[in-house]
Amino acid sequence: MNFVTNHDENSWNGTVAERMGEASETMLALTYTLPGVPLIYSGQEYDMNKRLRFFEKDTIPKKKAKVWPVLEKLGALKNSSKALHGAKQAAGYENIKTSAEDKILAFRRHKEGEELVYIANMSEEAVSFNIEKEGAFKNYMTGEEIEIKANEKMQLNPWQYLILVNEHVK
Repeated sequence: MNFVTNHDENSWNGTVAERMGEASETMLALTYTLPGVPLIYSGQEYDMNKRLRFFEKDTIPKKKAKVWPVLEKLGALKNSSKALHGAKQAAGYENIKTSAEDKILAFRRHKEGEELVYIANMSEEAVSFNIEKEGAFKNYMTGEEIEIKANEKMQLNPWQYLILVNEHVK
């Protein structure tokens, strides 16, 4: 199980917003692209920004907010992309080297001709870097076409992430 929050985290350590701030969407996207199954904790889908009472009945406000469409899109990707398959016929996983290993997380998932590349700036500052990956991709979250070329610098803003897919993924 991959998660950014659960009952213990929410009650004892704080809400996603309290603990992760601007990094919350980047971390959420990571839970859907890593090997494993993403967990959505009660109220997370509604951007709930309150700590639930532990071992007591509490209410969850059910108003769709910013994270709802992100979860819909990530869920559709998880369900449709062979590159994110798990279990006995799991998709492959490979780390991708960058020139900023201390701030940039990059990996590749692949299966049966489908490929997904996750690249994220895991820091509070903009980072310019090279990546050991080439190819033409689509940014899954925005639909923008992106080409990565050898020895060409990339730049990501603080906590910015990219989910890049090949043409086989809708």
